[in-house]
Amino acid sequence: VDASLLALVRILFGTILAWELWRYLDLGFPRAHYVAPVVHFRYWPFGFLPAPSATAVTWLFVGMAACAVAVALGAMVRVAGILLWAGMLYVLLLDEAYYLNHWYLGLLLALLVALLPTNRTWSIDARVGLVHRSEVVPAWTVWMFRFQVGVVYVFAGLGKIDGDWLRGWPLRLWLADEGDFPVVGSLLTRPATGVVMAWLAMAFDVLVVPAMLSSRTRRFAYPVALGFHLMNSRLFGIGMFPWAMIALTLVFFPPDFPRRMLADLRGGRRRLAGRRSSIHGDRWRPTMG
Repeated sequence: VDASLLALVRILFGTILAWELWRYLDLGFPRAHYVAPVVHFRYWPFGFLPAPSATAVTWLFVGMAACAVAVALGAMVRVAGILLWAGMLYVLLLDEAYYLNHWYLGLLLALLVALLPTNRTWSIDARVGLVHRSEVVPAWTVWMFRFQVGVVYVFAGLGKIDGDWLRGWPLRLWLADEGDFPVVGSLLTRPATGVVMAWLAMAFDVLVVPAMLSSRTRRFAYPVALGFHLMNSRLFGIGMFPWAMIALTLVFFPPDFPRRMLADLRGGRRRLAGRRSSIHGDRWRPTMG
């Protein structure tokens, strides 16, 4: 299938992760979490890992940010991706009290980006000959990313099929402070709103993957996903996760979607999905005309 979708995922993932790592540095999180505390709660059996100094942890995050930029540019992607994965794994193992599922997802995606042919096109590696330049990749590599993103959505939905969640907890508590939200602020503070939003969030997470996989419902499902993640970003301030999911959900589009979109924009036609895809089954056919 067309290789441009994997390339787009690589570019967006690397860019968003680099921004998040720099944000961590700007807010002083590395020193506050991994240097200042006297006691750390280590994962067994990784208690032997040395705690970094203030200087070391700063350079560690700078190095990871640099690797994320290299991934986005497609420069030595396998090396940069593996180093990024190793750095994120080390940070994860330093203290289980700071476990964050968004960080764990980034760690898994860094490994996928490094091991799969995400740099076959639209990359410095392909341009300078570090990898064999190709406009196609095996279809299973695209499905690996779809599977990983699908796991995030489906398990989030299954986790919400819970009595407390479906009764509106803890959404009621979180939304109680959102009275200043533009236009609908007063509505968000009502207890019933928390219940309705809890059910809608559960339904969205359970249904968005099959909806994105179907060509009939994808054009409606992605705007819903876009609105869902933008709302999460505005309400809950959860860092890169909403933006990463906005980008990663694109993996459910046809593999030639980025190339067709770019061709349409260059041609001045600016249509994203109006024409039949050039992907038929698992075979890629170059678009004519």
